[in-house]
Amino acid sequence: MPPTVSMPNSMPPRLKGAYWEAARCLRCCDPPCNQGCPAGIDVARFIRQLSKGDVSGAADTIERDNPFGLICGWICPSEVLCQKDCTARKLGRAIDIRSLQRFAIEENRRAGSSNRFLTRPQLAEQRIVVEGQVKREAPTNVAASSGLVAVIGSGPAGLTCGLILVRLGYRVELWEKTDTIGGRLSHGIPSFRLDSAVLRSELEILASPLIIHRSRAFGMELGLDDLRRQGCQAVFLATGKWRENIPEIPGNQLIGVSTADQILTQEDWKSAGVKSAAVVGAGNAAMDVARSLLAEGVEMVHVLYRRTPKELTSWDEEREEAWQAGVIFHLLCLPVALEGDSAGRVRSIVCARTAPGPLDSSGRRSFRAVEGYSFELPVEMVVYALGYGTDCASLESQGIWVDEEGFVRVNEDLATNVDGVFAGGDLIGKGRGTVVQAVADGKRAALSIHQYLSRERRQGE
Repeated sequence: MPPTVSMPNSMPPRLKGAYWEAARCLRCCDPPCNQGCPAGIDVARFIRQLSKGDVSGAADTIERDNPFGLICGWICPSEVLCQKDCTARKLGRAIDIRSLQRFAIEENRRAGSSNRFLTRPQLAEQRIVVEGQVKREAPTNVAASSGLVAVIGSGPAGLTCGLILVRLGYRVELWEKTDTIGGRLSHGIPSFRLDSAVLRSELEILASPLIIHRSRAFGMELGLDDLRRQGCQAVFLATGKWRENIPEIPGNQLIGVSTADQILTQEDWKSAGVKSAAVVGAGNAAMDVARSLLAEGVEMVHVLYRRTPKELTSWDEEREEAWQAGVIFHLLCLPVALEGDSAGRVRSIVCARTAPGPLDSSGRRSFRAVEGYSFELPVEMVVYALGYGTDCASLESQGIWVDEEGFVRVNEDLATNVDGVFAGGDLIGKGRGTVVQAVADGKRAALSIHQYLSRERRQGE
């Protein structure tokens, strides 16, 4: 049974909901929520602090390990991470950890406090969860002239790595290929998932300690040799995945064929007056696209997926919200062609029926097309939202090894085959596309770079 609690008389009304939610925590001896947070947040501790009305302490606990704590409080997939094995689930439902995290930091901001990760006098002991185990490391600061580190990419992984290295005393320069920092946060998260004003404010705060060079693409305008000539002693690659996967089927040249990035980051499609659309894919990006289309006046939005509900890759919460918004799901169907009208515009999408097949190499059930069974769905727009791939050419041009799936090969310290070059984020493997996992990789990379440069410095003495 949870401990008996009493609500402090002086507690403001707006705190009471969070107080009672935190008070449901069962105070586990070995909290599974701590093991479920890749960034290493001491979840159980901040929940206990909230249950006592200590909002400031809770915010401090969160942001000591995660500089993106507020953003994660908006969009973190807690259902598959910290809340997945919550003991309270056995009594009905898990503690709403993500909402409590967002509440603690927003209340702390309202009280005038800034991001605790940046304002602490000294970098705190860093906690990272690796394969379900919490690892701790307390790095020592170095002289400010100890070395220059280049970080490629300004998403959560790159910013986190740069911030930790700056706090440790290194000089850090960050290189971003676009004119906007934030990576996928700024290029694809719709405002109904993450308030744009909150995002801009947090990114400005987090970027303030760093030197950032914008509109410089790695591999084309900037190479490892260029960075070495500028005095960089280590490099962290956090460029992410930006190449959209598009199937080669007849009709892709028709007017009205778009991609997820075009819908989520551009405005021109909104003036087309489209009334019906099909979204090909069923991941989180597909859910964001489908809801964005509905929000902009598209009356009928279909999501097409070739496998069964068990294989859907989107998070439960994302699918539920899309379904409640009115998205129509078509499972076990495979687009095979697009049909156009006389003006060259999309008129319909032709889909073959599929059936479940054997398990593939990843353990997910495959599919097969059923001969003689197909249907035609009248739509005015088709959007491909089938995920992203890495830019293998730019990586390989720098001598960096990539595997057969296009991911950079790294060891347990996130070091690549090139001496002094590290990589992290979804550049190094599947299932790393969340902000909290990117933060964890940024922390691991920063600590590994610190160890590498410290070792190099000792050998040079």
